[in-house]
Amino acid sequence: MLGFKVNRIADLVVEKKTSQPPRILRFLWCRRGSALPVVLLVTIVLSLLGAGLLNLALSERQGAATDLKINQATYLAEAGINLALANLRRDPGWRKGLNNIQLTSWGRINQVTVREKPLSLSLQADAEVGGIRRSIVADVSRPLTTYALIAGNGQGSLWETPLMTIKGDILYLGNLYITLQTLDGNVAASGNLYNVIGTIKGNAVAGQNLINYGSIKGKAYYGNSYSGNPSGMGKEMVNLVFPRGVNEPDASYKNGIQLTKEKYTLAELQDIIDSGPGDIKILYRDGDLVIDKSDLSTYHGKGIIAASGTITLKTNLEADPGSSWALVSGENFYVGDLWGLLGSFNIQGIIISGGYFSTQFISYLNITGSIVARGVNSYLSLLDITYDPSFNAALSNRLNLGGWQVLSWRTVAN
Repeated sequence: MLGFKVNRIADLVVEKKTSQPPRILRFLWCRRGSALPVVLLVTIVLSLLGAGLLNLALSERQGAATDLKINQATYLAEAGINLALANLRRDPGWRKGLNNIQLTSWGRINQVTVREKPLSLSLQADAEVGGIRRSIVADVSRPLTTYALIAGNGQGSLWETPLMTIKGDILYLGNLYITLQTLDGNVAASGNLYNVIGTIKGNAVAGQNLINYGSIKGKAYYGNSYSGNPSGMGKEMVNLVFPRGVNEPDASYKNGIQLTKEKYTLAELQDIIDSGPGDIKILYRDGDLVIDKSDLSTYHGKGIIAASGTITLKTNLEADPGSSWALVSGENFYVGDLWGLLGSFNIQGIIISGGYFSTQFISYLNITGSIVARGVNSYLSLLDITYDPSFNAALSNRLNLGGWQVLSWRTVAN
């Protein structure tokens, strides 16, 4: 039997004679209308989720595009530094910089500036791609072969005595003592620099302490402290980075023309260089090398003669105009020997030694060019060194110590 009870249209229910209470039937009837809000809620959530994913995808795409521009701007800034180094290799005195170089349709190098520092140059290249700017700052030290004398390995000391006359710049990686000398160029030491009643006509640079009881005509730069007499152009505390010294200088020449004997005369070496290919001839000896006397004392052409061991030079080495030789020893370099005791020698060119440069058996040595070594033993010999840039200029693109050395490199966001 069916019965009807109507309270209001929304509460219309059909009640069957059953033990289940009518209120539960009304609840079940009302749940049928709750699907629409749920569907709407799910739709809204999915829409928001989809919009978020789309926005994330667009943001990632924009971020990737920005990252690409950052990388491209950085590469262009690196290219600016390399262009500056190329100009410096051609002309070590180049300082004018570069401006507004459009390398591609989408980016350019705005400028490259060159700033002088006590022992180095600071190069800054500013580049831009699509409104994104990046700069690279690099400190570079001058080629080691542009000094009249560079020696040391970061330890020990060198005494510049009145027996030495040096016309050109000096760099010693360690402690340097100047005694009773007049030096025409700049003087630098990575450790302490002691000027003991000497005269330095250029600038004086000390990585640690600078003690001046003589005269400094130029400016004094020091890393820790300054004491003694005032310098002519004032003083300044600076944070200095020194170049690396000589290490295995012969290694890059091992593929040169092989020298099979230990002893050669200068004339024999000249014949080998004359017959070799290329503009700059590379000769290499795996072991010790002795260069003996002959009727020839003057060389011509351009050459690098290297040995993995010691080199002993027993002859004068003078250059024809426009000619340049470099002698490179992996170990010590000797001028003269016991049989030529108290002799005098004249060398024109570049001497590079992975060990000590020694003149213990001779009375006098005159060098026009430059010396790069880990140490110097001049003993009681008179030693005159006059820097001549023409020898380095002729060989710089093949000398592994004739290039600019990067001391530091950093990227800057503008």
